[in-house]
Amino acid sequence: METFEDKKTYAVYSEFGLSSEAGKYKLSAKGYSGDAGDQLIKHNDQMFAADDADNDSHSTYCCACSHRGGWWFIDCYNANLNGKYYYKHDTFPSNPVGIYWSGLATSFRYVAMKLH
Repeated sequence: METFEDKKTYAVYSEFGLSSEAGKYKLSAKGYSGDAGDQLIKHNDQMFAADDADNDSHSTYCCACSHRGGWWFIDCYNANLNGKYYYKHDTFPSNPVGIYWSGLATSFRYVAMKLH
């Protein structure tokens, strides 16, 4: 991940997997290392949520709808690398809707998720 201030940070997971479509693509992320903070641990065992598949933990609120991107939401504010892209620096003091990773209260210029 790279901020608009040229700060680079990363999170690596030694184990990363998704269940099948029937399992609603439930996330499994374990074995964190890096300097960004382990935000996916909070999303473990969550089903993928999107605006047409409200699988988050809120019974009356659609995180994917309000945060403009599908993700494994349990708490709408921990992490979302699929949110709206902002073309400039923007901070999210209380209600992030862009691409974010908790603990780093800024939008990102660049993020990548890579599987090996």
